[in-house]
Amino acid sequence: MGHFLQWIQHQMDSSEVQNQFLTRPDPIPLLVAEALSRRCGVSASEALVVAVSGGSDSMGLLHALVRIEGMDPSQLLVAHINHGLRGRESELDHEFVMLSCSALGIRFVAQRVDVEGVQDSDGGSLEMVCRRLRHAALAEICRKVGIHRVCIAHTADDQVEHFLLRLFRGAGSAGLRGMDWVSRSPADPQIRVLRPVLDATRCQLRAFLKRVGGGFREDTSNTDLTIPRNRIRHEVLPMLRQVAGPSLDRLIRRSMELVGAEGRLVESMAALWALNPSSMQFDSQHIAIQRIAIRNQLIGIGVKPEFRIIEALRCPGQQTVTVAGGQRVAKSASGWLSSPDNEVDPMPPAGALESQSIRVRPDGQEGSIDLPGPAMIAWRRVTQISPELQPRGAEVLFDVTRLDEGFILRHWQPGDRFRALGMKGRTKLQDLFVNRKLPKAKRHELWIGEDSMGEIFWIEGFPPSENHKVRSDSQAVIGIRCIRQFSGGEVVVEP
Repeated sequence: MGHFLQWIQHQMDSSEVQNQFLTRPDPIPLLVAEALSRRCGVSASEALVVAVSGGSDSMGLLHALVRIEGMDPSQLLVAHINHGLRGRESELDHEFVMLSCSALGIRFVAQRVDVEGVQDSDGGSLEMVCRRLRHAALAEICRKVGIHRVCIAHTADDQVEHFLLRLFRGAGSAGLRGMDWVSRSPADPQIRVLRPVLDATRCQLRAFLKRVGGGFREDTSNTDLTIPRNRIRHEVLPMLRQVAGPSLDRLIRRSMELVGAEGRLVESMAALWALNPSSMQFDSQHIAIQRIAIRNQLIGIGVKPEFRIIEALRCPGQQTVTVAGGQRVAKSASGWLSSPDNEVDPMPPAGALESQSIRVRPDGQEGSIDLPGPAMIAWRRVTQISPELQPRGAEVLFDVTRLDEGFILRHWQPGDRFRALGMKGRTKLQDLFVNRKLPKAKRHELWIGEDSMGEIFWIEGFPPSENHKVRSDSQAVIGIRCIRQFSGGEVVVEP
C-alpha cells in the first residue's frame, strides 16, 4: 500500500497532471456559453451589447464572455450607463469600466441619464426610475449600433430577491416566476434582453473574478437599508437562511420554476379562451383563467390590473366598476370588458401570449413542431436551388442565411414592424392588418416568425419579408408552412 501511495503522489506531482489542472476550462465561461446557446439561442459569433456597471456581477459576465471559446471580442460592445447619483464614485465607476474594456480590447460606450430630474417630475421610486432610464439608454445604444441583443448580469441571487419583493407585494404567478432568460426590452419590443448568468450566484462570479485576476467596483448604495431590495438582501434573507438552512435559495428558485410553469399554462388557456370565447362561457372557466382574461383586458385599455378590480369584474354576470380617475369599466355576461372612453381590444395585450413563444431549430432536411391552437409548423430545407423551385401549397420560402441558427414563433405584439416584400421600409403590423381588413380576433391568432436578430421574417398567410426572400445567390432555402388541425383534417388557414 505504501508503494501505491508513493506512486499516486508522484503522479500528482508530475508536471503533466499539474498542467491538466491549470488548463482545465473554468466553469463560469462554460456556464455562460451554454446559457447563451441553449437558453438564449445565441451563438458565440453573434454581436452583443453588454451592460456593465463595474460591479462584480457585470464584470464577471464580461470576463466570462471574452473567455468563451470562439467568442470574437470585436463582436462585443460594452455599454455603461452613468446614473450620476453617487458623485465622484459614479465617475470612478465609469473610468474603471472604460479602462477594463481597453485592457480586454473591447469597444466601450457610455451614456449619462438624468435620474434626479426625471424622479422629481414623475414621482416614481428611485429604483424604478433608474431601471426605466437604464433600459431606455441601452435601447438607444442598441439602435445606434444596429445590435438587437443586450446582455444583463442578473444572477441567481437577484432571482431570489426578486421573488421575495414580489411576494411581499402580493404578486401572482407572472410576478413570482421571476426573470426570464430572454425577454423584450421594456423600452423597445424589437430589442431582446438576455440574462446568461441567471444560474450563477454572486459568490461564484466573485470567485471567478479572483481566479482570472479581474477587478470590480463596490457600490456603496448597496448597503443602504432604506432600499427594499437591500433590506431583503442584508436582513431578511440571512434570517430566513437561519430558519430554513443553506438550501433556502435553491428551494426558492425551484418554487419559482414550478409557479412559473403553472402560470404560463393558465395564461395560455386564458389566451385560447380569448381567441374563441363563443365556444367557452366565461363564467364556466376556472377562476385562474377568469382572472388572467380580465387582467389582460384591463391592461389593454390602460387600467392598472389591481386585484380588487379584477375580483369585482370577475363576479358572475354583468358587472360595472369605477376605477381611478372616475373611468367606468363594464363586463358583459360573455366576459368582454368595455369602457365609454376607450375602445377595448378583447385580445391579449403585449406579453399576454409570450408563454406561447416557441423557439425552433430547423435541424435536418425537414421536420415539424406542434403549436398551441392547435396547429403545426412544418419546414423543409432545400440546398439544390433551381429556377423550378416552387413552394408546396401555402408554404413560404426563405433564404436560410438568418434562419439557420433557429428562430422564434410567437404572436403579434403592439409595436411589431415588418418589411413587406418589395418595400423599402418597415410597416407596423397593425397597419398591415387594417389594410387587409383582418378582424382583431384573427390578428392575435396568427403565428409570426422572428429571426435570430429579432427581426420579423414571416407572418402566417403573408409573403416573406424583403430581407429574407429567396435571392439569386441564395445558398439554401427553408420552406415553412402552418397547418391548422381540426377534427375534419388539416387545413391551412389564410388571413
